[in-house]
Amino acid sequence: MTGLVGHPGLRRAYATLCDGAEFVMAYALDECDDGGPPSFYRTRLHGNQLRELDRFLSILTEEIALFLGDPGHDGAAFARQHNTANKLSRVRAMMALGSVDHERLSAIGRIRACLHHCAGQIHEPGLFRDLLIAHGKGSDIAPFAPGERLRLAPITRVRIGRFYGDIGRMLVDEAFAHRPDVDFSASCGHIVGANVACDGI
Repeated sequence: MTGLVGHPGLRRAYATLCDGAEFVMAYALDECDDGGPPSFYRTRLHGNQLRELDRFLSILTEEIALFLGDPGHDGAAFARQHNTANKLSRVRAMMALGSVDHERLSAIGRIRACLHHCAGQIHEPGLFRDLLIAHGKGSDIAPFAPGERLRLAPITRVRIGRFYGDIGRMLVDEAFAHRPDVDFSASCGHIVGANVACDGI
């Protein structure tokens, strides 16, 4: 078997995350945004998009952990964990990698919860710092005004989508590097449409 061909669960999980990240980026680029406060509907929609991305990454971590074949790994118990950032840290540890994306994933998680469960109503001032972390380097996001709803600018959602896609590629590449018995010469090539359109973002 070549690459992901012999690992259908991992192939599906990776392709789903890539497609989800591409969708979030493309939707953000196409969305009409006047810079004003978001509606209740749009706020929940953005929250749901981030929830789906998180779920797709969570499933990919489960498939990667199974693929790595750690004899002490309990797949069923691992799948029951709900914190994707912690699951990713565990998978990274299996490959002797540092958890360099933990802080950003955790910040996105708090933003996601605010958008989905609170319709963007800001109850925690620390969310502004989370938004800066989620956006990534070079942010010029203005602080929140009192009583304002959390707003994710299109560029921030594009960068979040790209972040998740990059994590997916890193996981698959590193996993196959740790399995020299598997030929990964034909990896899945995803995130091309929206990703190309966002060069330099």
